[in-house]
Amino acid sequence: ENSKPYTALLLFRFFFIFLPQTGYLHPDEFMQSIEISAGDLLGVRTSSPPWEFTVDRPIRSAAILHLFYHGPLLLFKHLLVDGFSWYVDAYFVVIVTRLSIAVLSLANDAMVALLARELGLDTFRCLFLYSSSYIVMVHGTRTLSNAIESSLLAIVFICLLFALNAYSAPGNSRHTLVKVLLSTAGIVTAIGVMNRPTFVAFAAVPYLYTAWRCARSLVDPIGACFNFGATILAAFSAAFVSLVLYDTLTFNPTFASRFASLGMDEFLTVNGAFDFLSDFARSAVVTPWNFVSYNSQSENLAQHGTHPRWLHLINLALLLGPAAPVFVRHAWATLRQSAQQQQQQQQQLSKAIVLACLVPLAALSLFPHQELRFLVPLLPLATVCVAQRLRCRLPIFSFALPWIAFNAIAVIGLGFLHQGGVLPMTAHVGELIRSTNSRLQPQQEPLCHRLLFLGTYPPPQHTLLLPQSTCVQLEDLMGNRTALESRAAQLRSDRVASVYAVFSAVHADPVRAAFAKSRYGLKYAARVYGHLSAESLPPARRVLARLSESSSPVVEAGRSLSEALSIMVFHLVLTA
Repeated sequence: ENSKPYTALLLFRFFFIFLPQTGYLHPDEFMQSIEISAGDLLGVRTSSPPWEFTVDRPIRSAAILHLFYHGPLLLFKHLLVDGFSWYVDAYFVVIVTRLSIAVLSLANDAMVALLARELGLDTFRCLFLYSSSYIVMVHGTRTLSNAIESSLLAIVFICLLFALNAYSAPGNSRHTLVKVLLSTAGIVTAIGVMNRPTFVAFAAVPYLYTAWRCARSLVDPIGACFNFGATILAAFSAAFVSLVLYDTLTFNPTFASRFASLGMDEFLTVNGAFDFLSDFARSAVVTPWNFVSYNSQSENLAQHGTHPRWLHLINLALLLGPAAPVFVRHAWATLRQSAQQQQQQQQQLSKAIVLACLVPLAALSLFPHQELRFLVPLLPLATVCVAQRLRCRLPIFSFALPWIAFNAIAVIGLGFLHQGGVLPMTAHVGELIRSTNSRLQPQQEPLCHRLLFLGTYPPPQHTLLLPQSTCVQLEDLMGNRTALESRAAQLRSDRVASVYAVFSAVHADPVRAAFAKSRYGLKYAARVYGHLSAESLPPARRVLARLSESSSPVVEAGRSLSEALSIMVFHLVLTA
């Protein structure tokens, strides 16, 4: 009976991906993942790779990109597109990659279940508490490096806990299992560090807890520490060097050409191997080091926005919602326990879980650029702390109802409404461009279409589903209304015949006026509801003025709400 609520939420997590879930959390959700892979594999037009991959010292790993995103898209290309081409649309491309991230997120569920069992808690109630969080429903199924980081951390924690339990059991087969688990932990740690170097902060306490258990609990502490450490280090080093080599071959064409010309016979000689290793050491592209170097400079972080050091405390409250005070009380009570009270294994593990939340929280707070998504890996551990504090009992009025309401509102707001019109409107514009191009006569030159986006996040171009040969120039004006009129005039002087302007409905009048002055005729207009942009809300002064002047304030309020929750497209054609 206890498993039914969790099972329902687990099924809904996957169903939620197909609804479709149109909310757009952050530009990195597409620009550092699907946008690059779709261009490489599907042959569709995409944006240029972001600067993180193209600077002289790249800070994002190509190996991670190919490992987590190329695989699902290859499956999509070879199995789904060929067999079900009639069903493929722009959002289906997004679904495939989100589905793979959702499958990977099951590692978090496994870790929550394992920790609940180790602490003597009701497993399915802990899983219900975790799965009902909006972070799991939304962030946990998105193509964000933070979602991957969370799942990799869970795999490491699971491997270490199983290895500790198996090491003390008799039998050589158990020791073989321990080596496999520890090697897996080392390899996954290397992948985690390449994905986001902040993985070190998240994995520090699990590894320290493992070392402490080896030194205190096992029969041969010195041998246990050596065996654990040597196995993990060997696996980590081999995986890390392999990933760095892959990145170096990807980002350094000169090294790649020398590597390709190196024959196996030459490589197997002492001099050939030494020359290769020397060349690799000089040319290596170590993206985690570049990431840390870049983010350690305050002038670089200032370009992305600087925040007060305490902002992660607010982000923690947003992460946990009504569970945040419960987590704080549990952390305080656990850390205050005396050494005599910390003898039982469950209490030791409980303290380690609390520290595994607080240590990375403190480490990430040292950097002035702080976002909620950076704390996503803390959620599974924090919900276990909350469940332990409540002993898996969820009081209806003091906890359950506020928790459900908070997460339901967040799921609707972030999963559907937040920049929720960008994906469907971009897909719709792609259909319009394909339709326009299909009507051209063979002797006519193909049109070059300009796309202007105003008051939205940067749109991913792969959702246009246009061939790479299609002439499309996309410009993101962000929320800059002042540049709109001069941009329209410039398009007129360049004789651009076809312009698609996509904007939050709040900007409809300025867009129409700017292009009317530049003698563009409105050929087509459409509106999509379910789009909320915090950067493009109707000015409060204008709304109040409308309400005071209107004979029907209710109708006027509805109009203002319609503006705030919709996105529009104008297809503008140059007139004589």
